[in-house]
Order: sequence, then structure tokens, then C-alpha cells
Amino acid sequence: MLCLRLQASPIVPFIGRGSDGLAGTASDDLAPGHRLEMLDHMPKPPPMTSPSNAGFLAPPLGGRVRGVYLQLMLERVDELPHADTCAILGAIADHAVAEIRGAGRTAWLPIEHDLECRRAIARRLGPRRSHQFFIDLGVDACACTPMRGLVQSVVHNFCSDIARAVRWIPRAFTLLARDAGTWTVTEQAEGVATLQVTGLPDGVARDIFWTQTVASELHAWFRITDTRGAVTVQDASALERRVSFRLRWM
Repeated sequence: MLCLRLQASPIVPFIGRGSDGLAGTASDDLAPGHRLEMLDHMPKPPPMTSPSNAGFLAPPLGGRVRGVYLQLMLERVDELPHADTCAILGAIADHAVAEIRGAGRTAWLPIEHDLECRRAIARRLGPRRSHQFFIDLGVDACACTPMRGLVQSVVHNFCSDIARAVRWIPRAFTLLARDAGTWTVTEQAEGVATLQVTGLPDGVARDIFWTQTVASELHAWFRITDTRGAVTVQDASALERRVSFRLRWM
């Protein structure tokens, strides 16, 4: 069936509240139920590279992402309803899709491909569906090479102890990305931890699609440890090229 290239409208960043683990930019409670609050003022995301001029708007960012991870992302896109699949793939540059599909198992691809895919998915699916999409993607990534061995070890040793498992999250990101920031646990107390990534490639820290979808992916660690929790974007600095994520659980 023919897929037409569509121009998807951008999503509006949101605040997630509640115990279902809805990602957002600020939240201080884990009360039952949740709601979405639309923000009145948010910085505009960087312009999305269109398929017609991909690769000509800016110099390469330098970061690299595992090809198998991006393949997994597109496989999940392929499983969406046909209209969503066509719209998302149509919003991604043809050469990026081809490079992802054809990447070998040890290949590293430009981080621009990752950013472009995230924007296309988030814009098409909207906040709720995008959030669930990236939670599921995070769980899938934990079950696949190259993260499978690490995650199996964490689950075997710590079971549902998210307080101990969270210390391994920075290691997991080093298996998926290269020259794309350094992850550390900067703070941890009972029921809460802060993860910070520093040294991000230029522009990534101010990309609201990247920060929100990564926050959603972090929820995978709650699922694999059978923990009730939430992740929020605590702060982001484009100038300092860093983002902090707050994890809370009970």
C-alpha cells in the first residue's frame, strides 16, 4: 500500500501527574489518578530537518547511536496502525530510514537519526501515545542486545529493588550511545534519585522531544523491577548541554 509523505503537527509539552508513571517536566505527587496540564509557555524546539533538505541545515552533531536500537524503534513504528506508520516514516528523511534499516548489528549511526525519529513519532502520536510508545521501546531495548546481559544481571541480583538498580542506568546508556553525553546518578535518597546527563551534543538539551521521550524510556526500569514510580524532567540547560531527570518511586 502506498504511503504518502505527510507533515505532522507538533505536540505540546506536558506535565504528567500521578502514579501511572506519566512523564512530564514537573511533578511532586504520586496520588492515584492523573491528568495532563498543557503549558502556556514553552521554548520552541529546534526546526525539524525535512526529508527534502536533510543534512544541509547544520553540521553533524557528533554523537552516535546503536543501529540495532534505531532498528528496534522503527520496528515498533511498523507495528502501529498503518496511517500512523506512513505519517511517521514520511516525516523522516528517506536516507535516514534506509541507513537504519540496512545497519549491521555493530553499526553506530548519527544521533541526528535518533532525534529525527523521536520528533516524528512524538508529533504524530501526541503526549499519551508517545509516552506509552517509548516506555515499551525502553522495555524492548532492555531485552535485546546489547543491553540484555546487563539488565538480566541487574534483575537477577536486585529483583525489584529499584533503589539499587538505578545505579546501573548510566551504564545502560553507554551501551546505546557514544559521544552523546555522560550519565551519572547525582543524588539518591529513599524513594528518589536524580540522573543527570552532561556533555550532550549541541542542541540536544533544548530539544523537548528528546527530553520527554527519554523520560518516558526511563520508566522501563520501573516496569522491569515491578516498581510504582514516575519520571520527570527536572531541569535542562542548553548552554551547559545537560539535562536532569528525577525518578520517584514508592
